[in-house]
Amino acid sequence: MRARHGGLSLEVPVGFRDQSTIQLMRDARTVGGKPDPRDFPISYTLTRDRVGKAPDPLLYLKSKLVQLKPRLSRYHEELCEKTELAGHPAARARFTFVAEYELVQLVLVWFAGDDLLTATVTTTRAGVDEAWKALEEISRTVRVDEPML
Repeated sequence: MRARHGGLSLEVPVGFRDQSTIQLMRDARTVGGKPDPRDFPISYTLTRDRVGKAPDPLLYLKSKLVQLKPRLSRYHEELCEKTELAGHPAARARFTFVAEYELVQLVLVWFAGDDLLTATVTTTRAGVDEAWKALEEISRTVRVDEPML
């Protein structure tokens, strides 16, 4: 089976499944041609997976956070709650971890029919407010145009 997105395709190896990932990046802004030290990049990733009957978004998200915790250095969950996105029940979370420096991961999950959609934004602590806004605004524009194979 071939996975396709944005004019590209690749053969999906046995044991793998296509999650139809889309990734967007906004670089840190510049001032006078130099990076603005008060700004931060925002990386937005959207994945899609077929799960059949939609479970509760909050229970699903909590189970995924439990799986992540032992894999991330200095993981700290700051928020995990129910929300709504474009009329769909959803859940969102915010947690921090340390790679070379502290990063904040924002997560939003919702179901559209049998499809589970997960959007994440990675940013710095200074960028959390703007990143939440970007996460929600971009996610509201998501449409499932074709069924997953």
